[in-house]
This record gives sequence, structure tokens and C-alpha cells, in this order.
Amino acid sequence: MTFYQRHSTSSSSYSPFLLFVILAVALGLRLYHLDAHGIFFDEKSTMVVSQGIVLDGANQKDVFDKGKLVFTNEEFWREKQIPDYYEAMTRSDIGNSPFYYFLLHHWMNVFGISDFSARMMSVLFSVLTVWLLFIFTRRFFQSERLAFTAAALAAIEPFFVAYSQQARNYSLTFFLTLLASYLFLRALEADNTNKPSLKWYAGYAITAFLGLYSHFLVASVLLAHGLYVLC
Repeated sequence: MTFYQRHSTSSSSYSPFLLFVILAVALGLRLYHLDAHGIFFDEKSTMVVSQGIVLDGANQKDVFDKGKLVFTNEEFWREKQIPDYYEAMTRSDIGNSPFYYFLLHHWMNVFGISDFSARMMSVLFSVLTVWLLFIFTRRFFQSERLAFTAAALAAIEPFFVAYSQQARNYSLTFFLTLLASYLFLRALEADNTNKPSLKWYAGYAITAFLGLYSHFLVASVLLAHGLYVLC
């Protein structure tokens, strides 16, 4: 029995509680003053685009008709069609992040349109990233202590907390990028041990696809995966 195996066995009784504490701290820091400051321009664009509305109202000509002096909330927020969402994304965010907008659209349908609700989805994916970082580190670095350290640092790191409080695609992108890396390494691990790897490759393909549709720059991480295989 190796030292790591002995350490893992002896620490199994308290590790779930410690992880829970770290995740609770991560959640608390991200929820603290979540809507204390108003949304900035990018967040405003996010909330509008997720509802299928072009920022300058180009796909709502009947609402912004020059002959009309006023319009109602019902007219502005009326149900949109798929072409409206496509136009909103391509004109307002150069076609980036359609998966994030899709999720945010349905999220706000459930929890309402507000600064808090729009940012809350980012908080959720940020806390999931802290949890996944613990899983990732424990699996591939074979150290529970290092896994706790990594998760704890991610839970309190100021920039990570700040980005987690924005109604933008960053938290979702971080989560999907780390998940894709985890599935990628699990697939290679299965291949090296002659175990079934199809489920890992399938999960990787789906996650990589969703990652690309969350942010263009995920392509750089996928390129690194390919280079790793080649080398």
C-alpha cells in the first residue's frame, strides 16, 4: 500500500465535510453583494441578447416605429423567433456564446429578469468549477491535500470571485474547459489501461462542442489537447 493510499483511506471520514466547507465559502463569497452594484454595459447586452433583442432594436421595427411615441413592456418583451435570436447574437456579440445565451434565456424565464438572477447562473457554474477542480486535482495529481488546496484557493481568489459575479459567459466557459480537460485525460487514461474509453471520448466531444459555443477561445485549449496527443 502506497503512502497516498494510506493517506486517502485515513482522510475519507472528514474529506467530504471539508469539501462542503470550501464550497460553502465559495458560494458565500460569490453571493455577497451580488446585486449591490448595477449591471455594466456588457451585462446589459447579455440580458438583452438572451431575449432575442438586438441592442439598437433593429429586429423590433414595429416597436421602435418613428411614428410611435411610446411602446409597452409587452411589445418590447414579446415572444421572439429563432431568426431574432440569431440576429441578436451575430449583431451584438459577433456570434459568440450562443450556448450561454440559450441557458441564460431559459434561466431567466424561470427565475425572472433581474441583476441578481442573471448573475446567479454565473455563481452556480463558478462553484461547480471549484468542485470540479478538486475532483480533477485529486484524480490526476494523486494528492487529496493538493486537491483541497487548489479548491480552497479557487474559492477565495479575488479575480475568480469577481468574474463569477458577472452576467457573462466566463464562469460557464471555465467550467466546460476544465470538464473537457478532465474527460480528455480520462479517455487517454482508459486507452492506456485497455479499458472502455468510448464514453469518455463521447463526453469529451459533447463538452468540447458546448465549450466552443460558450466562447471562441476554448479552441485554444482544444488545440493544446491535440498537441498533447501528438507529442
